Amino acid sequence: PGSSIIEFGCYLGKSTSAILKGANLVEDTKIFVFDGFKIKETDPFARIMVGHVNSLGLTELVYRDKKGFLHWERVFDYLIQPHSNKNLVWTKCDCTEATWQDDQKIAMIHFDAPKDYDDLKPILFRFFGCLRQDSVIIFQDFFYHWSATVIQAVALMERKGFIEFEKSCASSLYVKLVRNLSFQDLIELDLDVNKSNIFEDIDYVLEAL
Repeated sequence: PGSSIIEFGCYLGKSTSAILKGANLVEDTKIFVFDGFKIKETDPFARIMVGHVNSLGLTELVYRDKKGFLHWERVFDYLIQPHSNKNLVWTKCDCTEATWQDDQKIAMIHFDAPKDYDDLKPILFRFFGCLRQDSVIIFQDFFYHWSATVIQAVALMERKGFIEFEKSCASSLYVKLVRNLSFQDLIELDLDVNKSNIFEDIDYVLEAL
């Protein structure tokens, strides 16, 4: 109660609707969602997105801009309305540009994006200082080849005693914050990511789980 939930990368909103289903039962809980809601038309994933939208019969809600990007925020908005409430705030922006301006502590973060440390880094510096003690962090698509540098950063956070591994489920990792990160902690984490052995860090996570 009285905390916020953050989601980075909601796609069409299935995970968002699941979060809302639980959060709507908790008093004064706000949900903030950040997603770019766009993809270059030539990107291989664009065809997958269009296929998903077509299967839902919502093709007319996708639009193309002059720069060749396909946008689907109208699809998300349409699909999320049955689950939504006044406490949901979704913002169309690149996740690396997201900022935190609310005064509530963050009780949970769900990451579907970003997929690498360079994109995770701005979020660490802007959001992790506002995490509540014992908050939950879920990394979707954690055990994938493109997530190697995210795995590295998470391994270092666990080694430094900031988080504890709770469990893995399918391709996701669920961790809990056990010690708040200061700005200095984040700087040192960033320096260690740049000099750490990524292969050893990945092995460490796999062995720990």
